[in-house]
Amino acid sequence: MATDETNYNNPYVRSPGLNDVGSYLVSGKPYMSGAEFGSGTEVKFVFPTVTKEVMVKGNNANMTLVSTSSAGNVTSGLHFWSLDPNGAVDTFNIKCKELYFHTATAAPGSVTIYASLTGINGQEMFVLTGSGVTE
Repeated sequence: MATDETNYNNPYVRSPGLNDVGSYLVSGKPYMSGAEFGSGTEVKFVFPTVTKEVMVKGNNANMTLVSTSSAGNVTSGLHFWSLDPNGAVDTFNIKCKELYFHTATAAPGSVTIYASLTGINGQEMFVLTGSGVTE
């Protein structure tokens, strides 16, 4: 029997993938980063692999969860998460490959993130669209 991990017809050989439960059950690979940014600017974090969980600590910042485009639709007042201005940590159990942050007011902002990463290649991640995300 072939042992090629790309052989999806073999029930005994599996590669990490978006619907592979084991990819989310194991401890995630740590990823930490942060940024300070000015008024009216946007910061993008691209993860090396798909996330399992993301923890965010922000100051005067909003977070937008997207997969292929920037936070352009946040001007309508929808489709973003306002981070606690006092620096409380928000935890999101989410699979995504990138996050965008922008300032909530005319003042500069900052953000610190910790992500628990899976072994799933970011190219496998689907585009996040639809009700509650882009509509």
